[in-house]
Amino acid sequence: MKWKEYHYSGQWGKDGVVAYRPLIQVEVSRNGSDTLIPIIGLIDSGTDGILFDIEVAKILGIDTNSCQRVRVGGVGEKEGFRCQINLSIPDFKVSIDASAIFTEDLPFSCLLGQREFFEKFHIRFEKNRNRFYLAIPKKKER
Repeated sequence: MKWKEYHYSGQWGKDGVVAYRPLIQVEVSRNGSDTLIPIIGLIDSGTDGILFDIEVAKILGIDTNSCQRVRVGGVGEKEGFRCQINLSIPDFKVSIDASAIFTEDLPFSCLLGQREFFEKFHIRFEKNRNRFYLAIPKKKER
C-alpha cells in the first residue's frame, strides 16, 4: 500500500484566524453522464456520508423532485435530498458510485464522510504537521 501525502490547506476564518483543513480535489458527475465537475472536498470524519451543497446539484442538472427527501442532522437540522452520483478521485484514478445528499448552507461544496469515502481509503491525519495521507487498501484489507 502506497500513501499519498497532502498538505492541509489554510483558509481565513470569520474571526481572522487561518484554519488548516484536509481538502482534496475530486470530480463529480451524475450517474451515466460524462461531464465531470471539479470540486474541492473536505475529508470529514464527523460526517456520515458524502454531502454536497445544493448549488452542485444545480450545476449537475439534477431534478430535485425526482430524488428522495431526507433530513440532515449535525449542528442543527435541515432538509436535503439523496441522489446517486459518481465521485472520481483523480490522484488515484478511482471512481466511486455513491449515494450523496445535497443540502443548503454547507461550510464547503463537498464533505467526504464515513460511508463511501472512508470505506474506500485508508486515511491518516497528522494535524500537528499539517499533513494528511490517503492510500487505497489492498484487496484483502477491504
